[in-house]
Amino acid sequence: AAGSDDRPGGRRQRLRFRAVMTALRDRLRVDDAVNLAGQLPILLKGYYYDGWVPSDNPTKERSVEDFIDKVQENLVDLRHDMEAEKVTAVVMNVFSRHVSEGTVDSLKRLLPQGFDELWSAPLE
Repeated sequence: AAGSDDRPGGRRQRLRFRAVMTALRDRLRVDDAVNLAGQLPILLKGYYYDGWVPSDNPTKERSVEDFIDKVQENLVDLRHDMEAEKVTAVVMNVFSRHVSEGTVDSLKRLLPQGFDELWSAPLE
C-alpha cells in the first residue's frame, strides 16, 4: 500500500531513525556509541552501525544547529524530504521511551548545550 512506508516500523520510519541516530552515534565517543547500541532492537542496530567508521568519532559538532544540519544532510543522502528538526524531535522522543532513563540522562550530558530542549519538543 502507498502509505505503508509511514506505518510504525515502515521503511520511511527506519530511514528517519537512521538519519538521526547515525548523527548521534557519530557525535559520541566510541564506547558511548557502543553502549547506546546495546539497548537497540537488533533490526535497528543494523541501521545504527551501517557505514560507521569508529576512528572518525566523535565528530566536532558543538551546537544544536550543527547537529540538525548533520541530520538534514543524512536525510538528503537518504532521499528523504522531511525537516530535520521535526524528524529529530520525533525520533528522540520515541527513542527515549525505549531505553533506560539513565541512558537518556547520559546522552543529554554528552550532547551539545540546548539539545535537551529539542529532545523534549512537543510533537505535532
